[in-house]
Amino acid sequence: MDDHVQKSCWGFMTWTVLTLGGAMLLVYLFGGFDPAVTTLAVK
Repeated sequence: MDDHVQKSCWGFMTWTVLTLGGAMLLVYLFGGFDPAVTTLAVK
């Protein structure tokens, strides 16, 4: 049972990192935003 929970946790963390990374990448590609402002918005 612990293996299932741990695997689920890693899957959730992976999707979260990919989603945040993708969102920041889109903002970076489209430009018009200061990276510092983008970082503050994400936090």
